[in-house]
Amino acid sequence: MRIRYVEQGNPLLPGHKEMVDNVRNNRNEYGEPQKNRMNWIGDVKPAEKSDVVFFVGCNMAYQQPELARMTSEILSKTGNSFMVLKDEWCAGNEVFAIGEVKLARELAEHNVQAIEDTGAKTVVSGSAECYKALKVDYPKLLGKSTEEIPYVAMHITEFVDHAIKDGKIKLNKKRPLKVTYHDACNLGRLSEPWQEWTPKYDGTIPVGKIWRRGDRGIYDPPRNVIKAIPGLELLEMVRSRGNAWGAGCTGGVDAAFPDFALWTASERIEEAVATGAEAVVTGSPNEKQLLAKASESKKAGVKILDFVELVAQAI
Repeated sequence: MRIRYVEQGNPLLPGHKEMVDNVRNNRNEYGEPQKNRMNWIGDVKPAEKSDVVFFVGCNMAYQQPELARMTSEILSKTGNSFMVLKDEWCAGNEVFAIGEVKLARELAEHNVQAIEDTGAKTVVSGSAECYKALKVDYPKLLGKSTEEIPYVAMHITEFVDHAIKDGKIKLNKKRPLKVTYHDACNLGRLSEPWQEWTPKYDGTIPVGKIWRRGDRGIYDPPRNVIKAIPGLELLEMVRSRGNAWGAGCTGGVDAAFPDFALWTASERIEEAVATGAEAVVTGSPNEKQLLAKASESKKAGVKILDFVELVAQAI
């Protein structure tokens, strides 16, 4: 409906228009100069050639550069070299959600080609939203299935989980802390692989069609890693995994309805407090910011940690 709404020439909501204009003009959601996208890098030295690409994303690049550096450190600690794209554009998850499908497809085509040009086979992102774009939105926009895209998209939670199981990294530093894990929508129920198919008008469904029910999202990897950190106690919220309450910042909600987004995040903070946790861990830099704002507004006294912060502290 949103795509049809935009195609018919209807006006976007003010917050959505600003975001779309920023992406169209500057290739990022915040309207920052594209030339500044690599300012986060500091003394990080990406490889010129590697099988792994670190897709940084707009939030880490412009809003929380310390998270980009922590992600780089974690990738290095696993013994993996990694590249970054010389001309990374916004992943476009929000743009697609708003209904600007032409711009979203332009972003998809550019980023997929840029990744393919590197020759890398794995793309790692610390952003739930970028991850979902790379894994689900891009195939959908390009008329393909997830397995037909020329790379494997991995969230940093998956990458670290594999590294621990393969003995490439150990989380030895003891951290006595009670935490609860928030399943970001784009990392959980919305991250299932996309299967391209054409429905038949006689009502039949193609053989082998796999329905996306939300139960095959990335749920276990972040929990496996949290449980591997000495001293950490994981407490689950009442609504978790595929039934998790959304934080309210994606899908274009926070951009157009910030008060509603803050209320939504505040509801999640109440659930977190009810567990007795001292901190909430999330795999979305965007949701970290909104949840932190909600925690502060409610004076909840709960810390909000990005997944990479927790892992970097445990290394």
